[in-house]
Amino acid sequence: MLKIALCEDNKIQHNQIVSFIETISMPKHTLDSFYKGNDLFTNIQEAMNNKEPYDIVIMDIDLPDGNGIKFSKKINVFSPHTIIIYMTSYEDYVSDVYDTEHLYFILKKNYQKYLPHALSLAYEVLNKERRASLKIFWNKEEYNILVKDILYMERQLRKTFIVTPTQTYVTSEKLEDLLKRLGETFAMSHRSYIINLKMVQSITKDSALLVDGTSIPISRSYYKALKDQVNNLIP
Repeated sequence: MLKIALCEDNKIQHNQIVSFIETISMPKHTLDSFYKGNDLFTNIQEAMNNKEPYDIVIMDIDLPDGNGIKFSKKINVFSPHTIIIYMTSYEDYVSDVYDTEHLYFILKKNYQKYLPHALSLAYEVLNKERRASLKIFWNKEEYNILVKDILYMERQLRKTFIVTPTQTYVTSEKLEDLLKRLGETFAMSHRSYIINLKMVQSITKDSALLVDGTSIPISRSYYKALKDQVNNLIP
């Protein structure tokens, strides 16, 4: 079931959007309402602790407690697989939103025209992510790991450990070979590490801090390419 959040401070518009979403043909979903960015972000932090983040957030930009773009940046970090759809009355924000990872920008006056398409695209992206898996073998057993759940991989001697929030897998396959089977959101940070760039909270020249608090080393020879790859992921 899809988990959707709407953050819109104007109660009349909020209720209109909620009612309209319920007329759209889409998969089973829940829809939670928020009127302030801080309330939404606090809920997302709690949801991440319970491994139940929102799939889609419809985000107003002009909020009473801050700019929706600022809150979206935080969501990108703490819940990197949550899809952001911006909805605003102001065209001036059309360039600013590109500082964040988002799927769609809708002017409120046109929301009935574009929101169904934006939600349909979001569902397609989520479906694709949920289907993408990495097949590995260990001790004659086959494992299929959801790519979106991988935090990082570490090579120790002749084993590679693939770490997710809930489980660590082991394979004899080398990092270089695994990287060839992964997408552009993965990169070598060190000869012994691959990181999922969507799971990165911050980067320095020496290390990457992941959303779960793990610090992964970055060697000097990998830093520039890694930084460029991170920048290229921003739409």
